[in-house]
Amino acid sequence: MNQVKVLKQDEFYCRILVTSESDYFGLDGLIELSGKLLSTNKTLGVKVANPSCKIYCMTDNHSNYMGIESRLSVETEMM
Repeated sequence: MNQVKVLKQDEFYCRILVTSESDYFGLDGLIELSGKLLSTNKTLGVKVANPSCKIYCMTDNHSNYMGIESRLSVETEMM
């Protein structure tokens, strides 16, 4: 069954990109990275691939989304 999530006005859906050069690359690294996210960042799924792994997450605080890149040295994209 497919589900559609309707985001509230204060919810943000984003993707965290982890390249092969990162210490967080691979399944173990993604698990470690997910544990370092703030509690307002809800991990919805991960994708392990080459050349980049991805974490899909949702947050209800825009400043927490903006701080991911600088705090954890990864790239993020708002979706």
